[in-house]
Amino acid sequence: MKNITKRDLKAFLLGFATMLLIELALNWGDLERGFKDGYNGGKPYPKEIDK
Repeated sequence: MKNITKRDLKAFLLGFATMLLIELALNWGDLERGFKDGYNGGKPYPKEIDK
């Protein structure tokens, strides 16, 4: 069985970071729209809690 080396781990993390950046860049509009919809659709924070 092959051992996992530092080189393998670095390559995996670099690939993961690259895919994350590509995903963010290509789908930025959907991410922004979803964030705004969620933020605006949330309930306002209650000032006082009714007991």
